[in-house]
Amino acid sequence: MSKKIKFDENNHFFLSISDLIMGVLLVFILLYIKEISTSAPQKIEALISENIALRKENDFLKKEIIKLKDKIKSLEKIIEKYRKDNKDLAEKDILIDKLVEKIKSLEKKEATIEELHNRINAKLIDAFKDDKDIKIDTVNQELILDDSVLFGVNEWQLKDVGKDKLQKILPKFFATFIDDETVINFLEQLTIEGHTDDSGSKNAQRNYLYNLDLSQKRAYEVARFIYSDSYLVETLGEERLKKLKVYLSSNGKSNANLIYKDSKNKVVDRNKSRRVTIKYRLDIQKMLKNSSEDN
Repeated sequence: MSKKIKFDENNHFFLSISDLIMGVLLVFILLYIKEISTSAPQKIEALISENIALRKENDFLKKEIIKLKDKIKSLEKIIEKYRKDNKDLAEKDILIDKLVEKIKSLEKKEATIEELHNRINAKLIDAFKDDKDIKIDTVNQELILDDSVLFGVNEWQLKDVGKDKLQKILPKFFATFIDDETVINFLEQLTIEGHTDDSGSKNAQRNYLYNLDLSQKRAYEVARFIYSDSYLVETLGEERLKKLKVYLSSNGKSNANLIYKDSKNKVVDRNKSRRVTIKYRLDIQKMLKNSSEDN
């Protein structure tokens, strides 16, 4: 027969299960509190150190951001300058293109003018290539007659041989301009010029005036001969003479345009200086204007 064990509630040596658990829990709590109390300062110190490091890094990042903002502003200025320069370059390109077009246009006009001059010069050279008394100066654009063929020394009346020479050359010369519609359309002037040498009075003023009078009389005599000589009047015809009146004039140059044997030492070639020339001039402004209208 088994015996029952009895517990005396008044016996303090025996603890209940709940009290035991509570005791163990209390021990763990005390240990935890001890652990917290010993590790908290270290953690706080670590957190403070970490916070300081973060602040330093934050300050560094702020400075870097400021630098980046400055760089962005600098880049914006560069971009703005680039845009402005690019705009300026575009405008310059437009101006250059216009200038190139203008140059091309001028070159075209010059080529047209040069072509017409060459055409006139070629006709004149061909017309008088066999005449030793005639020279065509394509640079100064003039026909040069040997004065000795036309006049005697200090005289202004035409010699017979001079009259024959003029009857021979003038129809061919004037036909080059009057009979060509393109040429006469741009013809500005035909000028008969008389030239003398520097001989005469030692007084420069008297010398110039005497030779001016002589050169004017010689130039006028050639012009008068054109309209009074029956052969020339008939050969040229009324229409040509009528057109000539619009363009033909005469002028005395005295000894203002001397020709030199030695230009450096001013040695005058008196034979060549005594001459009568017929200058031909084209109306360049009219040609340029006409060329512009065509374009």
